[in-house]
Amino acid sequence: LGNLISSIKTYHGDPLVRAGLMVLAHTLVMPMRVRFARWEDLDLEARLWRLPTHGKSPERFVRLSEQAASIFVDAARFRTRRSEWIFSSLRQPNHPVSDMTYTSALRALAHDQKPYSGSSFRKSARHHLKRFGYTPAAINRHLSGLNPNVLESSNEYIQALEMSQTWSDFLAALPAESHQPLSHV
Repeated sequence: LGNLISSIKTYHGDPLVRAGLMVLAHTLVMPMRVRFARWEDLDLEARLWRLPTHGKSPERFVRLSEQAASIFVDAARFRTRRSEWIFSSLRQPNHPVSDMTYTSALRALAHDQKPYSGSSFRKSARHHLKRFGYTPAAINRHLSGLNPNVLESSNEYIQALEMSQTWSDFLAALPAESHQPLSHV
């Protein structure tokens, strides 16, 4: 996992793709949620992201770690054109990035190892967050996003922020180890 994060940090492609990959890693949301992220859905001061809804999916929120909020701030610096999408397409700025953008970038970064998808971070987080003492039920709630009716003072809300920060701190502390194959993500 450390190798993959290191490779993403040094990715020489589009800086918005790099930022999108880091958002996937830090927030553990599904790639579709990152693709359709809009500026109006972010409250960086509160470190809260309202996830875009599709179809009948209920509205959900993600508590952002300090690192994740910082990635969104950096993404704003890379904007060259006005778009409602945070991660807009290079070819069509009024559209979100394509569904293969992150998958292709992760495959390129895997250096011919096992291919990755944006969902690979979620699988890895399940394993590591259990090691940090979080219950499978708490992890599943976290990966589902917060219900908008959860109060800021509730245990679920506080645990979501704590888990987000724990995960991001873990990613930030990972060394890139050349002897560790990337297939361990």
